[in-house]
Amino acid sequence: MMVGATGAGKTTMINAIVNYYYGTQWNDNFRLKLITEEDEGINGITQSQAKSQTKWITAYTLHHLPDCTVSYTLTIIDTPGFGDTEGTKRDAQITEQIHEFFQITGPHGIDHIDAIGFVIQSSANRLTHTQKYIFDSILSMFGNDIKENVFLIITFADGQTPPVLEAAREANLPYRTYSKFNNSALFAKNKLTHEEENENFDQMFWKLGITSLKNFFIEFQKVQPTSLTLTKEVLTERQHLEAIVQGIQPQIQFGLNKLEELRQEIQVIKAHGNDILQNKKFQYKIKMTKQRKIDLPSNTYVTNCIKCNYTCHYPCGIPNDKEKYNCDAMVNKGLNASCSICLGKCIWNSHFNNTYRFELYQEDETRTSEEMKKRYEKARNDGKTALNLAELLKKDFEKTQMTVYGMIGNARKAIERLEQIALKPNPLSIVNYIELMIESEK
Repeated sequence: MMVGATGAGKTTMINAIVNYYYGTQWNDNFRLKLITEEDEGINGITQSQAKSQTKWITAYTLHHLPDCTVSYTLTIIDTPGFGDTEGTKRDAQITEQIHEFFQITGPHGIDHIDAIGFVIQSSANRLTHTQKYIFDSILSMFGNDIKENVFLIITFADGQTPPVLEAAREANLPYRTYSKFNNSALFAKNKLTHEEENENFDQMFWKLGITSLKNFFIEFQKVQPTSLTLTKEVLTERQHLEAIVQGIQPQIQFGLNKLEELRQEIQVIKAHGNDILQNKKFQYKIKMTKQRKIDLPSNTYVTNCIKCNYTCHYPCGIPNDKEKYNCDAMVNKGLNASCSICLGKCIWNSHFNNTYRFELYQEDETRTSEEMKKRYEKARNDGKTALNLAELLKKDFEKTQMTVYGMIGNARKAIERLEQIALKPNPLSIVNYIELMIESEK
């Protein structure tokens, strides 16, 4: 499986492997090109290097022929480049694509990986925050039992020690070994004039590439295939974690809004306590948290709980209501699945794909002293004072707060599990988790 950042030279590297596999020689009047610009671009138009041209995961099987340089059939899995101009949202989509690819069973699926080719440019003497995020995102998809199968494939290399090696060590990138490549000569012309032959560096780069590929495949044959079972678990649990993080945010916001409502009510009680006792009429404004329905774009799916009137997962990849037990918001997948997001933790078949999602919003609401009086009289009849009325409101908040703490606890457990089984924890999930903790403390 070939993975890497956008612009790292992954597509050209795959074409170089194909030419080596089938024994293409420098003097041959042809070159093999498995992936063309038309395959990558849109309507045959070449795109910017800043934007990944590979859009889908594709498995290419190179069937063994008598003249092949290796003695086995080889499958190359090409993946879209991480970190292009479409941002982290696109990176999350790539992770989802890889997850779906790993779930394919039967003759078109794969159950093991022999090697992960981590394609990186030679020139980087340190990793930027963006590059570190890209590498961590890729590694976080795999179980920690696959680290002996990771190869660094260093592109745009020269005869010197690649600066990126030191950067990789500083970043603690796990890998078995590395190979240097410069594929600038892959499609260079090989019919030269006498003067051009004297200054021909292309043939030298071609020979260096052949030597590097030969050494790579020697090491490649030594690796033990790794089952994808643990990797599938990492991806499945990560998706569940992200659903929890996404689903908890409105609940945390609701709790914070409830606290603000409490603060405003306390101020009103302090300012108008005597007015309430003397039956004086007054009005006051307070920010209330309400819920509304937001229409969804076409071909966008959601998981709504009809009992709790809550959006548990959006966007969701499960359009069929009869299969909602497979939604990332569910635990105990299958017919016994239940939701880990909605307040009622309702069974999966209480969840549906509607044409709308629920959204919380705040709106100023005018209340009257009569409404306050009714609430106050209830508290007074229970032997409580005006100050204790605020305590009643506070209890409502504390109930919401405990629910939020429970959700944060679930997210924490999922993150701890991911740190146990993944090569790298997902950096964005941890940041989201910390931010949620900060918000809850506020």
